[in-house]
Amino acid sequence: MKKFFIVVIISFIIPKLNFGQVFDFEGNTYDTIQLGKQVWLKQNIRSKKYSDGKILDSKNYKCPNGDCSKADSFGLIYNYSGLTNGENKKIVNGICPLGYSIPTPQNWHELMLFLNADTTYLWKDAYNYVKYKIIDETYGGTGETDLSILPAGINVNDVYNGFGSLTNIRLIDSNTHKSVYISFVRNSAETVNVYNLASELIKSNSYFQSCRCIKTNLNTSIENL
Repeated sequence: MKKFFIVVIISFIIPKLNFGQVFDFEGNTYDTIQLGKQVWLKQNIRSKKYSDGKILDSKNYKCPNGDCSKADSFGLIYNYSGLTNGENKKIVNGICPLGYSIPTPQNWHELMLFLNADTTYLWKDAYNYVKYKIIDETYGGTGETDLSILPAGINVNDVYNGFGSLTNIRLIDSNTHKSVYISFVRNSAETVNVYNLASELIKSNSYFQSCRCIKTNLNTSIENL
């Protein structure tokens, strides 16, 4: 009697839903994507005005690598004052459009778990085998999430660094200040790091990095106003 074998291949497909567009006070347009219970902007913030119309002081933001022609694609980079607009609470709207906020460390952790990141080395601040799910396809990303993160680099003490090779994205709540670090150099572990900021950098206005906003959970935001 002949025997037949059936091979079943199971792949992890990330469920995602385009969630429409969002506008900041300047009229800049941002696409959105729903990943699990979260809704994220698909582009970095590039506004020079807060959601209440207040204009940022020009010393609180910079163009990526000093080239403002790159802002439409890479967003602007902001220091602490530029990011937060002086807010000091668990949910910080800051530079984000109305209804959106600067992600918290918990928001990012939930995103990484949803994307099935390997947390074996989380004790070393590393989420593994997830980088190419969230970076832009131009830099080798898979396009699985449409988050399309780009290497906008940073600026520290008026020195630009890392444009085209790294990005830092700020995470804030009232008790914790962290920074997502992604190197765009290929590595086998596909690592995304989340570091605690050094105390001298937490509220530094000499340290500029990118901002990627998340849709605010209304119940959480009301409780923490």
